Amino acid sequence: MLSITNKVSSVNNQECLFVGAELAMVLGHSVNIGFAGYGLTTRVKSNNLDFENRQLFYDMGYGGFFIEPVIMSKRLVHITLPVVLGVGGVAESRNTVYEYNNDQADFDQWQSYYSDAFLVAEPGVNAELNVAKWMRVSTGVSYRFVSQLDLPNTDSNSFSGFSGNLSLRFGWF
Repeated sequence: MLSITNKVSSVNNQECLFVGAELAMVLGHSVNIGFAGYGLTTRVKSNNLDFENRQLFYDMGYGGFFIEPVIMSKRLVHITLPVVLGVGGVAESRNTVYEYNNDQADFDQWQSYYSDAFLVAEPGVNAELNVAKWMRVSTGVSYRFVSQLDLPNTDSNSFSGFSGNLSLRFGWF
């Protein structure tokens, strides 16, 4: 099964969007086991400024082992209980613009200032709709638990929080 997932969440008290995917084996129509990964796609302001007093932003990604019990999978609408256990990272960075030496083109580059790794656990509950034998649509909620981080002026709880999820799933169910 391949699942493309969007998660609306909050990081540092700011609304944000995570995009990711799950790749899993479907075992006996009752459990999905595999791997998942998600990345922050929106700009989230940090509590810090760089050395030139410019705003820093968070970059964040996480992923790991994915297990999902499926309850009554043959019904048109059924329940799943996904859990992601893994690791992730957060970096504080700012956007800088550099030019080629002949002034023909600009490109964006992010300069990193602070970063740290974390452990993550994200349990959830989804309602899943069987659209076709090979496609499902899933929506639900989850809660991301993030371990202690060592970033200046940043509370570790700023990275834990609820997410609203929407997934398109493809495979042999």
